[in-house]
Amino acid sequence: MFNAAWCVAEAIDSLRAQTLADFEAIVVDDGSADDSDRAAMEAWGDDPRFRLIRQANAGLAGARNTGLDAARGQFVAFLDADDRLMPDALERLIFAAGAGATPGAYGRIEHRGIEMHPTGWAPMTDVPLVNHAALLESCVFPVHAQVIRRNAIGAARFDPALRIGEDWDFWLRVSEGGASWTALDRVVGIYRMTPGSLSRRPLEMLGALGERLRRAHERAGLNPRARDRVIAELTMEWATAAAVDNPAQSDAVAALGPFDGVTPEAAAARAFHRVPWQQGHTPDRWSAAPERWLAPVLGFWSRLEENRRVPEGFAKAALAALGRHASHPALTAVRCLDAALDAESEGVHLLGLGNNARWLAEACERRGARFSGWDERAMASPGWRPAWEGAILSKQVEIVRNRLGAAVIVTPTDDSGFSGIDAVRWHMVHEELASAALRRFRAALDGAGVTAVGRDRERDSLQASGFPSR
Repeated sequence: MFNAAWCVAEAIDSLRAQTLADFEAIVVDDGSADDSDRAAMEAWGDDPRFRLIRQANAGLAGARNTGLDAARGQFVAFLDADDRLMPDALERLIFAAGAGATPGAYGRIEHRGIEMHPTGWAPMTDVPLVNHAALLESCVFPVHAQVIRRNAIGAARFDPALRIGEDWDFWLRVSEGGASWTALDRVVGIYRMTPGSLSRRPLEMLGALGERLRRAHERAGLNPRARDRVIAELTMEWATAAAVDNPAQSDAVAALGPFDGVTPEAAAARAFHRVPWQQGHTPDRWSAAPERWLAPVLGFWSRLEENRRVPEGFAKAALAALGRHASHPALTAVRCLDAALDAESEGVHLLGLGNNARWLAEACERRGARFSGWDERAMASPGWRPAWEGAILSKQVEIVRNRLGAAVIVTPTDDSGFSGIDAVRWHMVHEELASAALRRFRAALDGAGVTAVGRDRERDSLQASGFPSR
């Protein structure tokens, strides 16, 4: 912790509330100038599981290394002073690691603002097994979303020279030794979003992280094009986020290009997440078409296109893709339920129990709506259950072929095999939401005096892609 007197007690309280009682907590005071140490000790009182280590300021990586060197437990988890763990996080993560026969496990994180009010924004775990190949693509989970066996870490440590991405670099070097993480489809922690979290020295920091990524890809013997694409997407993400508040910084970061291999879909996906986080908000804020974000983001993409840094039509396609992301799965699930449930229906029946059904099942449980489901895998394998069932539901899914009186929702994105069924179709609801989002985007841009783009784009550009059910 560093100057964390204002928040560290909340983090410690979340540790003391763990259902797993057998743990040690090493609290590192990284040269704080405030009363962080006193606030921490007051929070844990006489709890013998906590101990404090004070040191001169060594940065985030240095503080984590100090804790790691002092750790004695079989598993290691990290928790920043301004974040929290859910009460059952350690117990469930360690159990998931054992069940998956992997050294580690990771779960979902809910993103909240500076005041930590609940948002419900907790993306699903879409990578069932995180190994070295997955980490070469992206930093799949934040630092406090996981546990890992201490002996799987070996001699790997966080790089003090990195001020961003030090966790990604660390996971890469740990996974090079064969470590992997099993996914737990359950919220295990809370991440506090702080506005303006991008580095004040983006060129230096992004360059350092890019160099670590290049080395990791070279050690893996991968095609240089894959390496260049990952770094280009990361550069696009930073430059797009900076465009909202600091256009000069945005252009400076963009100069680190080229952007070969960055698709409009990838640019939109990065902007969908990073821009709101940089402003201290969750990505679902895009559905309100915030003019303050849209105008600079579209302006940045358009400048890249005008300067021939990206292909012609890039800005149009990226804006349409951003509209698809704005109609995210959680929103689509709620709208599907709104369309399906009425006074006469006896709950809902889900045809297909893949990724989209996860969101629907979670929405049904929150609403208290009865639901059942069917999947062709249940016919092929008697006793089959959806993998996500126990993680996000309090009871088992009733798996039946038909349920009279229930409204039917067809969940696969490709539902061409379901014909002659009177049903709410996920892909159609998602397409309608994406179309509405793009219309709001255009209206906001027109109101801001920014030339609207994409008006001549074919309707099929708004087809629901990117959230497949399998």
